[in-house]
Amino acid sequence: MNIENYKLIKVDKKEMNNVINFLNYCFNIKFQNVVGKLYKDEVDYSNNHYIIKKDNNIIAAICINESEWIIADNKIKVAGIGSVCVHPDYRNKGIMQYMLNESNNIIRNLKADISILSGRYDRYNHFGYETTTQCIDYEIPFDKKYINTNYKFILIDSLTNEQIDYLAKLNKNKNQYIKRLDNVFIESCKQWEHTAYGIFKNNNLIGYIVNKENVIKEIKLKNDEEMLNILYNFIDNLNAEKINVLIPSIEYMQKDILKNFEHKLIDKKSQLCQIINYEKVIKILLMYKNKHEKLKKGTLTIKIKNYGGIKINVDDDIVISKYNSNNYDLTLSNMDALKLFLNDNEKLNLESDIRNICDSWFPLDIYLYVADLI
Repeated sequence: MNIENYKLIKVDKKEMNNVINFLNYCFNIKFQNVVGKLYKDEVDYSNNHYIIKKDNNIIAAICINESEWIIADNKIKVAGIGSVCVHPDYRNKGIMQYMLNESNNIIRNLKADISILSGRYDRYNHFGYETTTQCIDYEIPFDKKYINTNYKFILIDSLTNEQIDYLAKLNKNKNQYIKRLDNVFIESCKQWEHTAYGIFKNNNLIGYIVNKENVIKEIKLKNDEEMLNILYNFIDNLNAEKINVLIPSIEYMQKDILKNFEHKLIDKKSQLCQIINYEKVIKILLMYKNKHEKLKKGTLTIKIKNYGGIKINVDDDIVISKYNSNNYDLTLSNMDALKLFLNDNEKLNLESDIRNICDSWFPLDIYLYVADLI
């Protein structure tokens, strides 16, 4: 099979039903139900989908969904990758490799700052994606002395449109969030078979919680200081002995509330990231981190192969710029740079003074809620 005879083309709106049927066939699930924010009848995301055809039949598909990550009024443009599949009859013929290479070109043409996907590390690492594990798993045991009958949990499907609008606005009132379309807010919270509840106190809506198999994937509240009481009461609502709560490391206040509970960094290699605009992403995330943790002052120059040099200076201000020199503190491949910035510098041969700086600055707090993935 000559891959040069195939081309990745943008989906026309008229063909979107065929794309959905193809995805349902390849994954053996109904995408309208599990990723309703993209595939329910009332929305049109055809422009975000690309396909490969043979004899007028779809043989491969991919979705590239644009969104904005707002961090303290700064914006990071995110390209989310998902719905990646090849028809069983055409697998192991280079089509997946071609499609992902083309998707990297599309992402750069979109001027995305980062790309995020959820999938197998061994499949996507080859295409420039590295694991981001910046999410903390807290174990919360039940404690009946915190039970308060003033708290109620009501399935999000049962809420009024006005209440859903309130929760969508609540999400946007946080210091960091991914923009979600209001008309698919419920579908975003429920995607991939999660269950979402509105949280009520004294019959007043104060937040929402997203759960799957006694693991809390997201909790957004009008007042984070109530989180612990709400979690105890939610355990009681589930009639469970304990729950686990996943908190992205960028949620500093929630982390502080739960810091005394048993916890660990998640070790799943399912959320993967590549950084396209190193200067912008590093600056925004270090600026936010520096507001909550006192970063070590210093300067670091890094040459990233096939990208160029950057200079990071952390003082009273954080300045990151392009840098061209014959001498750098570090010269790294793109994948080693991602390891440094995203998850693990232990395997890198760093001098002690450089390691001390890197341990203070990195890893960057990149981890998205399930609702913000594809």
